[in-house]
Amino acid sequence: MNTGMNDTPLAELDDRFLDALTRAWKDQYRWCTIYRRRCDTAGVSEAAGVRRIENGDLMALPALESGLWKRSCGIFRELSRPGEGGSWAISSSTSGDPSFRWYTREDVDEVNSSFMRAFNKIPAAVDTLALLTPSLQELERFSSQIRIGDEPVFLFMTHPIRSSLSRFGQIQFISRTPGKTPQEQGIDMGHLSRVLRKAHADREVIVLGYSVLFIKEALRHREFRQYSFNDRLYVVTGGGGWNGVKGDIEYAEVGKPEFVTAVARALGLSDVERQVIDIYGTAETGKAHSGYYCRRLGDYAFETDSAVKLYVVDPVHGEPVERGESGIPRWISPYGVQGSASVVVDQDDDRVTVESIGPAGSVTRFTHVNRAPTGSESEMAEWMEREWDGCPVDLLEMAAKVMMK
Repeated sequence: MNTGMNDTPLAELDDRFLDALTRAWKDQYRWCTIYRRRCDTAGVSEAAGVRRIENGDLMALPALESGLWKRSCGIFRELSRPGEGGSWAISSSTSGDPSFRWYTREDVDEVNSSFMRAFNKIPAAVDTLALLTPSLQELERFSSQIRIGDEPVFLFMTHPIRSSLSRFGQIQFISRTPGKTPQEQGIDMGHLSRVLRKAHADREVIVLGYSVLFIKEALRHREFRQYSFNDRLYVVTGGGGWNGVKGDIEYAEVGKPEFVTAVARALGLSDVERQVIDIYGTAETGKAHSGYYCRRLGDYAFETDSAVKLYVVDPVHGEPVERGESGIPRWISPYGVQGSASVVVDQDDDRVTVESIGPAGSVTRFTHVNRAPTGSESEMAEWMEREWDGCPVDLLEMAAKVMMK
């Protein structure tokens, strides 16, 4: 479903949003046993939930924690509706504990629309998109190695790439060269050098993305010392990795101001506050939020996707926090939720800081996206030792094994 919300007046947007939310919430309440039990525990009946939506009291709707979609939890099956038709998706996992969610065709359409809205921060006249990722075909080959029961699984990270295919011109996949372990894999610098040299010589507009870890790795190469792209190059990061961890790969933590300074110096950017962009999206919600780098904050300032209402809640008391305070993002959306109980989700493994709040009380801008503290190493080791219906312990570990075959 393409919500087409960007140009809709606020009052009309709210009416349409609330009508759609009522329908989606009632549907989820009726089919999802876990969510209905959560509502019963909170003393919220179906009629009471509908009244809260009609009154605009969306914060009072019971939420499900994103951890329920994790492999280590395994409840994701009960939060899904395979009977609706569709397929499973797996997150790329910055924690080593990937999430799984069922997506219908309509849900996938909304995910792609959300990423398209996130890409709107990049000018339309882009000549080349250089992605430091395996090609779409390679990613699909990785996907073919995964099964949940008899059902196929696709990689959630393919969505921004598919959206890119229709958003930008030429796309160059700068595949990582395989090594014996994921840590030994490296950027194909020869390919990247050729792409950069051509774009620089022909004065093309180019976008470089997505993983901050791989971009940082490439920046250490001497190739990145001879360019002055000025306003013709955009750097887009996404998919996490700022803490230095991406599944099985571990580097030092990446400081955002230091990273942006290094990018600007190496590539000769003229305005980092319009040319360095991050995209924050989750497999559980299927929404993407983009933000420019902000020198004042020393971080990215994200604009909440127009198909979502965001509230940021205190991790202890569950109450909404004020501007300048941090908490758990609570995402509420009726769009793209046909295959999963994801109308109201607390992204409990993340923390964000409120930058601005809209007239209806929902957060319109947020910053400082950070991972929340995880469990003990012994607890992580315990579940990582278990095999779970063929699901990989980690996506990148699985990808490395496939590439070496």
